[in-house]
Formats: sequence, structure tokens, C-alpha cells
Amino acid sequence: MHTGNIDNPETAAGRVYNVLKGHYGEWLGGWELTQYAQTTAVSTRISEIRAQLTLDPDRREKVEMKRDGRYFYYRIAGTESQMELFTT
Repeated sequence: MHTGNIDNPETAAGRVYNVLKGHYGEWLGGWELTQYAQTTAVSTRISEIRAQLTLDPDRREKVEMKRDGRYFYYRIAGTESQMELFTT
């Protein structure tokens, strides 16, 4: 699969990633992401972001998704290992 680099703001995946990071921890709807990142196929971009975050062990964040009826919401959150920093 050909994916856009999330570190490149010129790619659709990079724009979606930057929007999610700019709203760290906030739930954003698919329509909001489409508008803010000026892209389409947000679920595809989310898959690209997840794949790249999984492959890079230095990135301690993940994309979470929740569904409310027919609407999908996404956010960037820290992994458990990152959250442990706040409890120790």
C-alpha cells in the first residue's frame, strides 16, 4: 500500500495527523477532519496514520476511534506507557 508520510504536511495523511495533533485528546468528527485537513477519505488517512505510528517505536501515541450512531470520531492519545509517566 502506498501511504502518505505523516511527517510531510503536503500529504493528506500528514494534514490529518497535524489536525489531530493540534487538537490533542479532543474527539473530532470525520466531517471536521475533512474540512480542517482539506482532504477526503478520512478513514483511509486514519489507517495510514495508525500504520506509521505502529511502525515507529519512538512515537508513543495512537489514534482512537469511537462511533455514535452513523458518525465516527477520532483523536490522538498517548499510549499506556506514556500515561504511566503521570502516575509514577
